[in-house]
Amino acid sequence: MSNSLQISEIAVSIVAKNLNPAVLNPDFLKYTGIIPADWELANQPVYNNNLVQLIYKNGVGIIVQPNRLNVLEMIGPKTPVEIQVAAIASQLIEKLSQIEYQAVGINPKGFVGFASAEDA
Repeated sequence: MSNSLQISEIAVSIVAKNLNPAVLNPDFLKYTGIIPADWELANQPVYNNNLVQLIYKNGVGIIVQPNRLNVLEMIGPKTPVEIQVAAIASQLIEKLSQIEYQAVGINPKGFVGFASAEDA
């Protein structure tokens, strides 16, 4: 029996030196054109000294820590053309060009379904 991999989420993780999480807030992201003006937050942003977490209703999330910037997207039934995580990550790097970027990782999350426990 052939089972296919189902990707449920994809994340772009960017390591950066001396990244200040407080810089990224919904107004900044919209004003700079990193995200479209019509995007709505799914819940209240999380802000503290070491973390900013913004999750949008369309399944895109931006999580910023002092040394790491993560852009993730729940992709579910989206077509490849609808997936925006790479464009958002690219816009962040372009608009925050003064930051010293050190590494990037692309992290898919997925699963393979099986018809029965014996098949697993």
